[in-house]
Amino acid sequence: MTGKTAHAADPEDGLSPALAVAQIIPALDALGRGGALDDDFRLVTITHAQIGEPTFGVAPGDAEIYATLRTTADAGMENFETSARNIATKAAQEFGVFGWDAKAAMLCLGPGEDYAALHNPDYDFPDDLIPVGAAIFARIARDLLG
Repeated sequence: MTGKTAHAADPEDGLSPALAVAQIIPALDALGRGGALDDDFRLVTITHAQIGEPTFGVAPGDAEIYATLRTTADAGMENFETSARNIATKAAQEFGVFGWDAKAAMLCLGPGEDYAALHNPDYDFPDDLIPVGAAIFARIARDLLG
C-alpha cells in the first residue's frame, strides 16, 4: 500500500496505511476455516507485515503485508485469492488500487483552506474551479501525447 509520509507532529498532512493494515490482518485471518481434512479447508498465514520505516518522527506512508494462502484443492484457490484481494481493496484508498495494474497519480484540486474540507458534510465544490481542473487535465494529456 502506498500513501504519503508526514511529520509525526502533523499526521493529518499524510496518508498513513496503518489503520488499513490493522483492518486487513484480522480480516485475512478470518478467511481461514475448516480442519486440514475438510473439503473447504482454507488457511491464511501472515508471513510479513511492515508499516513505514523503523524511525521516529515520521508518520508512515507505505505498508506491505505478505500472506500465504493454502487450500486442499486447487479449485478453491482462485476464489480464496479473490476474497483476500477484496479485503485489501476495501481497506485501501481507492486511488491506490488503480496503481496495482497501471501507473497512477493522484491530483487534488480544491478551493483552499477557507472552505470546508473534502468529505465534510458542509463541503460544496466551487464550480469556478471546473475550468482550472479541465485545463490541468488538458495539459497533462498534451504532455503525455506529445
